[in-house]
Order: sequence, then C-alpha cells, then structure tokens
Amino acid sequence: MESSKKSYIQCACHSIEHLLVASIEDFSTKKHSKDIMFYFDIQLNPYLPWHKRVFLAIKYAFGFKSSIGHWDNIIISPEDAVELKNLLVEYIDKATN
Repeated sequence: MESSKKSYIQCACHSIEHLLVASIEDFSTKKHSKDIMFYFDIQLNPYLPWHKRVFLAIKYAFGFKSSIGHWDNIIISPEDAVELKNLLVEYIDKATN
C-alpha cells in the first residue's frame, strides 16, 4: 500500500522560490516489507552559466517549459537521516536557548 507524507518548509525570507519539500514515501507491500524513501525536493537555482542558459532558451523556443520552474530531489538514506536529525536537534537546542 502506497502512502506519503509531505512537509513544506519555507525560507525565513518568505520567498516562494525558497521552498523545501520533505517527503516520506512508503511503497511497502507484502512482498517488499520495507520500501520506504525519504527525500527533499528543491527548486534549482536559475542563475546558470551563459552556455546553459542558451541551451534552456533553445529548449524553450521548441516548446519545452515548466510553469513551476526546475526542480530536483535528493533521497536520504536512513543513516543520513539520523545525522540530519542530530544536526537539527543541535540547531534547535542552540536557537531556542
């Protein structure tokens, strides 16, 4: 049974372009009991070198475009999630004390 949970984290500057989407996707089935992924979706920086902007302009001229910008994601391993958790706990402790 597939299920998911998402958390939307906006930058302190409140720019919609600075949005981090953290997701947990559970694809577990009876056959594959632990098929869970944790990942971040991040909007890519539009400030590219000139030659990459030319390539994107050519793609745009031929009709390829995305109305929400360019996004990518990174899948977090369970070990890295523990490290991230520890880093966030340390940040919360320092920021709130």
